[in-house]
Amino acid sequence: MIKKIIGCMLLAAAASMASSAVYADVNTCYIDTNKNGSWDSGENYYTSLTDAVKAASSGSVIRMVADETTASESIEINNTITIDGDGHTYTSKKNAFIDASNANLTLYNINLNNCGWNTIHFTAGGTLKISNSTIDNSQGAAIYSNGTLTMTDTIISNCKKSNESGSIMLYGDASISNSTIIDSTGSGIWAYGSSLTISSTVIKDGADTGITHKSGTLTINNSTISGNKSSGIYSDSSDNIIIDNSKITDGKA
Repeated sequence: MIKKIIGCMLLAAAASMASSAVYADVNTCYIDTNKNGSWDSGENYYTSLTDAVKAASSGSVIRMVADETTASESIEINNTITIDGDGHTYTSKKNAFIDASNANLTLYNINLNNCGWNTIHFTAGGTLKISNSTIDNSQGAAIYSNGTLTMTDTIISNCKKSNESGSIMLYGDASISNSTIIDSTGSGIWAYGSSLTISSTVIKDGADTGITHKSGTLTINNSTISGNKSSGIYSDSSDNIIIDNSKITDGKA
């Protein structure tokens, strides 16, 4: 009887270890070599987006098949990559999601959660396109862009800040449409020397200004900026602002 009990215990322990091993090695994404939107025989699966990006050649499409939580380093990109989140969530317990230099990155259908400073950090030019996505609870800016940003149908919420900052920090041109920026602890958008166009977008309930416009041109169409604690728009160059068919209020109006 004792031998049977010990045997059962050993089998249970082995099953538990096997289950842990499977969980640790779960596939979260694959490189869609054929770019047909589905996995085909011969296409490689990866247990992390970091590994997939490292393996991907310029022009590759990476598709997520499961949520991913990581405490590892940021994903470094310096080429042309598309990441299709397919509605899945990427959660970072420590670092930023993307650290890109002179890259061309397209993100869509992805949810980014709890990422470090900054969630998407774009330097040295390049292009960033993000659509049908969410970025929540960033520990700094959701997006820091020194290239060209195009953002559509995306929600940014609950971004933290340090010193002068915004949920979106712009040092290059940007177009933002059909999106929402809400509950920033800094400004919704902080723009330096950029050409910024905002259309059909809501920026609200931030702890500072809706938009801090330091220089460059600002065009706002069919949008609402309201409920921000400091002001709707603060600008150092009001001559370069065009507002059409939009509602902009100061303070908690």
